[in-house]
Amino acid sequence: MIGLGLLESIPDETLLAWVEEQQKGSDGVSGKVNKVLDVQTGELSIGRFGWKAGQPNLMQQNAAAFNGDLGLTSELFPNENCTTKQELCETLPNGGHPEVSENILDFVEFYSQHLAVPIRRNVNDPKVKLGQELFAKVGCESCHKVNVKTEVREGLPALSNQLIHPYTDLLLHDMGEGLADNRPEYLANGREWRTARCGD
Repeated sequence: MIGLGLLESIPDETLLAWVEEQQKGSDGVSGKVNKVLDVQTGELSIGRFGWKAGQPNLMQQNAAAFNGDLGLTSELFPNENCTTKQELCETLPNGGHPEVSENILDFVEFYSQHLAVPIRRNVNDPKVKLGQELFAKVGCESCHKVNVKTEVREGLPALSNQLIHPYTDLLLHDMGEGLADNRPEYLANGREWRTARCGD
């Protein structure tokens, strides 16, 4: 959960520049953005959150989790999370429609945007410095980006113009048959996954 608002604040242009940079590179690394439906605008947007970057922003990520994980409806996801085989599901008692108010969605969005990254420890430890050197030397930074600037976000000064160390490019990468789940999600195929942050 930490630092998600900062990931949300990386400009689209930065992500697209990384795609182009990787395509021009000679190290075999090649990522792509996922284009997903923003249910609030009805338009396709760059996906950032979820295993396959299937959600475009934290508001939708949170509302989808309320719906898919907890079975709670909201303005964004007004239908019960029932399959056609679950005939009893639609008739069971619920908390009204919507079950999660806009006010609660706003609070959860603010919380998930602003849950801060803890201060980095042991920065001068020789082992930590060696690990950092090896990380760069073997090319991990191709996907696990180290220094990134966030964009200016109106009304969100804590997330604006920040130099962050996300250790992800938020792009989809083909991780091979051994890690495939064979489940597509928008532009992501069954072998592609969004780059995880180190420690995810």
